[in-house]
Amino acid sequence: LIMCGIFGSFNNENSNNFANEFIDIGIKSESRGKEASGYLFDNNNKVEIHKSPKKFSDKKNLKNLNISISTNKNSNFFIGHTRLKTEGDQSNPDNNQPCELNEYILVHNGIITNHIEIKKKNKLSDFELDSYAILNALETNSKANNFLDKFISCLDELKGEITICLFSKKERSFILYTNTGSIYLLVNKMNEIKYFASEKWILEEYSNFDYSIVQLNSFNGVLIGQNGEILEKFEAVPNGIEYEYTDLNEIKSHLYSKKIEIPIINRCKKCVLPETVPFIYFNDKGVCNYCLNHQSIPKKNIADFKKLITNEKSIILGFSGGRDSSYGLYLTKQMYKGNLICVSYDWGMITELARRNQARVSGKLGVEHVWASADIQKKRKNIKNNLYAWLEKPDLGMIPILMSGDKVWQSVLHDFAKKNSSDIILQFQSPFEVTQFKYGFAKIKPIFKLSDDKFLNTNMRVKIKLFFYYVLGILKNIKYWNSSLWDSLIGYISFSFRKTKLVYPFEYFDFDEDLIDNLLSEEFQWEFDDLNPSSWRIGDGAAPFYNFVYWKFCGFTENDFFRSNQIREGKLKRIDALKKILHENQVKEKRIREYFNYIDADYDYVMQKINISINKNSKVNKWVSETFHEYRNKNLI
Repeated sequence: LIMCGIFGSFNNENSNNFANEFIDIGIKSESRGKEASGYLFDNNNKVEIHKSPKKFSDKKNLKNLNISISTNKNSNFFIGHTRLKTEGDQSNPDNNQPCELNEYILVHNGIITNHIEIKKKNKLSDFELDSYAILNALETNSKANNFLDKFISCLDELKGEITICLFSKKERSFILYTNTGSIYLLVNKMNEIKYFASEKWILEEYSNFDYSIVQLNSFNGVLIGQNGEILEKFEAVPNGIEYEYTDLNEIKSHLYSKKIEIPIINRCKKCVLPETVPFIYFNDKGVCNYCLNHQSIPKKNIADFKKLITNEKSIILGFSGGRDSSYGLYLTKQMYKGNLICVSYDWGMITELARRNQARVSGKLGVEHVWASADIQKKRKNIKNNLYAWLEKPDLGMIPILMSGDKVWQSVLHDFAKKNSSDIILQFQSPFEVTQFKYGFAKIKPIFKLSDDKFLNTNMRVKIKLFFYYVLGILKNIKYWNSSLWDSLIGYISFSFRKTKLVYPFEYFDFDEDLIDNLLSEEFQWEFDDLNPSSWRIGDGAAPFYNFVYWKFCGFTENDFFRSNQIREGKLKRIDALKKILHENQVKEKRIREYFNYIDADYDYVMQKINISINKNSKVNKWVSETFHEYRNKNLI
């Protein structure tokens, strides 16, 4: 799977600078991926391909590129790729781009979500890279005669996000195509392309009286000559199908029939929060203070939301890959006809499942999808360092430090809004995600009174207290003084104090979980996790681990709070909530192993250290193993 940047430079002016400016555009394109890079160019009408497992701006890469430029001053084009690694080790050249198959050479930004079906159907060689599905579909299409017709016809087999620059060695021409609008062209008055890139801002310094920036709209493409001259424009829609996809109801049915580990603890008689929640207490009827002090979030008028977005020329949408943002993108697209850009930030913990779901939604809706990529290897190293530090002195209040690397997310959205002159950032966060227990473990009492920021119920005093708790925790444990310290600080400040123009549409719209799940499944063949009977958090690679820690130490997780909030709002019956959480909270060893694999942590070492601490400090004295039906029949609920 690939999410990355593609870019190119054409020598239609016989300029000596076109290749050097290609380097500048390539370095800027690294914001979309730093895990690998590559480029192709023509050398006396012979195409050469260079690939590297390092970032585009690596000194050795730039040295080799400058040699290629100086020895090929008459080259007609340079086409490049910067890779955001997901699946497929970058040390294997076959996993990096440009990729080549017989007559065709390709650079691709996006994900082909049905590449496995295409591989099976066409007996494709065992490439990990999904982009080869495009080349294979092109090669096996015998119905069309010319390059363009073959490509348009091959789209009938493809599904996902498809933004490409494709070269035919036989016809000496290129196709630029996108179904998401993620290509920008620098075009002169002669209708010739000088440069192209995945984002508009990359080309802005080259725009002048003679050259203007043009976005290639969704489901549109151009056939161009090797010098960048536009030969033909076309429209085409991918119509591929996924024949095998997960069904959430089948997953639930399967998991609900199994025996599960159940903590024997007292719970609130109204919601499902247990006695192990920090600062919880129960009245004489067994109802907890969270229920007694609950204040419903007032719903705003949907008409006001429509009015808010209608006249905006550009809107940024935070696109995490989870169900809320996927549904939110669908919802917004129905109402807003302006320039909608969904933005994702990869800090190393977005799962491959989440990426595939993002591609399914944005690809079908034809919405521009922009990625901002951190230095993923560095981020994952920081997570590992903090995890090993936490193991020395396990403290549930310090668990959020493992997720501090993603907190610059708000700043990323703010920067993209600024670049695109957008006054609105949409953040589709469920109103039931309020999880005060994380503050509780940091010795901060829950605040039940709604603040001015009613949707998030944030409080500056809480943020300051949290900051000092984390500082004290770091001072007490020298292991936290590692390479992640600065990143953690920047993340916390960015998340807590950086002001962004956020709009939360679920202040206006009702959150109906079943409706959302059904729509995503039916409309997009959305993929669910076969180990989880819920669609919440399945795109977050860190969630299985930190929820495992909460579960084993205290017998509850984020799910208990989510479901309890639904109960209080009349969205769920208590018995149904209890059934859901007990299955949702089950330890997902496979996902935890995947998390450790991401950060290169030793599974056996980490789990041994945690289990020792659990045995000493767990607040749950007794666990039973039985089906939910057996548990319910014992009248323990």
